[in-house]
Amino acid sequence: MLALLDKNFVYLAVNERYAKAFGMTRGELVGSTVSKIFGKEFFESVIQPYAEKCMQGHEIRYQDWFDFPTYGKRSMEIAYDPFRGPDNEINGFVVNGRDITDRKQAEEALRESQEHYKNFFENALVGFFRTKISDGTFIEINSKAAEQLGLPIEKIIGKMRSADLYRNADQRKELLTILKRDGVVHDFETDMTLLDGRNIIFSISAKAYPEQDYLEGTVVDITERKQTEEELRKLAEVVKYSSELVNMADLDGNMIFLNKAGGEMLGIDPDNVQDTNIMEVIPEKWKNIVQNELLPALMSGEHWNGELQYRNIKTGKLTDVHAMAFTVKDPKTGKPQFLANVSLDITETKRLREQESRALRLESAGRVAGQIAHDFNNLLAPLVAYPDFIKEGLPENHPTLKYINGMEKSANQIAEINQQLLTLSRRGHYNQEVLNLNEVIQFAIGEMGILPQTAVIETDFAKNLMNIRGGASQINRILFNLIHNARDAMQDVGNIIIKTENYYADNPTTNFGHIPKGEYVKITISDIGCGIPEDIKHNIFDPFYTTKSSDRRRGSGLGLSVVDAVMKDHDGYIDLQSSVGDGTSFYLYFPITRETIDAACEEEILGGTESILVVDDDKTQCDVALMLLNKLGYNATAINSGEQAIQYIKKNPQDLLLLDMIMPDGIDGTETFRQVIEMYPNQRAIIVSGYAESSRVEEARQLGIEMYIRKPLTLKLVASCIRKVLDKKEDLVSIS
Repeated sequence: MLALLDKNFVYLAVNERYAKAFGMTRGELVGSTVSKIFGKEFFESVIQPYAEKCMQGHEIRYQDWFDFPTYGKRSMEIAYDPFRGPDNEINGFVVNGRDITDRKQAEEALRESQEHYKNFFENALVGFFRTKISDGTFIEINSKAAEQLGLPIEKIIGKMRSADLYRNADQRKELLTILKRDGVVHDFETDMTLLDGRNIIFSISAKAYPEQDYLEGTVVDITERKQTEEELRKLAEVVKYSSELVNMADLDGNMIFLNKAGGEMLGIDPDNVQDTNIMEVIPEKWKNIVQNELLPALMSGEHWNGELQYRNIKTGKLTDVHAMAFTVKDPKTGKPQFLANVSLDITETKRLREQESRALRLESAGRVAGQIAHDFNNLLAPLVAYPDFIKEGLPENHPTLKYINGMEKSANQIAEINQQLLTLSRRGHYNQEVLNLNEVIQFAIGEMGILPQTAVIETDFAKNLMNIRGGASQINRILFNLIHNARDAMQDVGNIIIKTENYYADNPTTNFGHIPKGEYVKITISDIGCGIPEDIKHNIFDPFYTTKSSDRRRGSGLGLSVVDAVMKDHDGYIDLQSSVGDGTSFYLYFPITRETIDAACEEEILGGTESILVVDDDKTQCDVALMLLNKLGYNATAINSGEQAIQYIKKNPQDLLLLDMIMPDGIDGTETFRQVIEMYPNQRAIIVSGYAESSRVEEARQLGIEMYIRKPLTLKLVASCIRKVLDKKEDLVSIS
């Protein structure tokens, strides 16, 4: 600030800053007097004495506080210099003002700082020290540093060397090297052993003064912090590589942390989560729970535990999880600061739990079905066998024949349903033979009859298809069920494609479990129908479950449960792929065999005259068996219990026994045979049953039972099996 005044204290000239200080223009200020601008009192007491002395030829320098309209109260350093005219006479004076407010405040702060320095130094929570660079002798130290070293100040200053405390001398060399190079060092960590034996980790920040041979700085004991950091590091490693999802988000749901497992589950790079909101990975049907249950619970300070589902943002894959969500609170306010959550993938657990539940349901349904089928078999025996005998006694064109044929057809259909129940119970018996599935499929298609012109079955058979071991009739049952389902799904409009291939499974996971590694023949049956909704896929193999409701297409609910049971009987596996509106594909996996198929020949119906004893607790079954055996010429007798049969055989040896496997009111067929061979070791026998327990079957095999016949009996089946046994066929056979 610069101004020129005459002897009368009138402004002759001012600079812009001077004028601005008073909120005036230079033009407004020139011509005004100092007393007018500063006020008469301040002018007379301060300005006038200095100015008059200046006009006597003295240079005046002084400091004072001024209150300016524009700048407020400021500390100024003022210089008054005489102003001389051409004749060297003093005509006025020059005023030069320099604002020293900041300096004055700094000086005041410094003074206060110096006053408090000793207290601060002594009472600081951080250790301060000064040591010689040459040998590390302590020159100065405060109380905190002395406390950290475990000694009084008087025993440290001038008497102890920091160089003696370093556990590793190379650390001190490194510290001095940095100080020599940079002059300062920050947060240098050192390991020291104190005189009392404690191992301490210090963090040192220091500055070197080589000319004076000392360095000074601060020292902080960070031993506990380093231990905590190591524990946190280990914890961070655990979290990072944990198999559970761990993530943290702000209160708006924007992610700020996600571990590796979470990144894989959600399809997100764990190092780049800042642009992802947690709601992006929540499927639509779960968002209501998150917004109305989970988040309100967290914001009220509660934890939340429950089941959720996440969606992978790259693949769309859904993962079922059990989530534990909580908030991380601000330590100062106690209010929620972050949202955190740990989620365990329970997809496989749920799948296994559902499989276990499904297995229990199937087992329960199978037991019921087996019991029903056993009773049905006994009731079906005359319905299946008698029509042939009635027709033999009637003329060719007798009007009753159409009713007999209708009864016979219905009986066979009931027998087929009964066989499905037996299959569901997995207690039916059928022949295991070497099969080529191309031939089985071709036969099944042929048996379906003529299809509507709008429905076409296409085949894509693999050449050199491997063989399997199985029951052709049971596999036909699979094919019939799946093809009929495909027709229903398409409403008989479209193509059904059946494909076979040799397939090597490398332990793949399916919708219904794992397929063990190995060689299989794979059948694919695909349609272009309505598809199967996702929420019922895991119910379709349940017994009596059906979605067909119309009168024409109402289902029994046994079809796919029978498919499932037959696949299990063949040690096979089933899977499917389906989307609503895009059709369905079923995949069947049968273990291969390298056995070859023997040529079969048509067997004629042969009888005989041997003695045969029928042992069955059901009288109707006995009557049917006797009728068939008598027709074949055999000398047949029937007895209703195993105990009675043993007593009868003691006096009446038999060429052959036809034994019912299950006789609840007494000993079963296996036990009956065991007691008989104690009397007659070479006794031949056939088990007749549609219901058996695997352990008893194996016992019968070990005892020498030579064949099984499945109920209900037919003339051809009985004739063939009896001749095979009586004509000394050695191998145990199962006939379907």
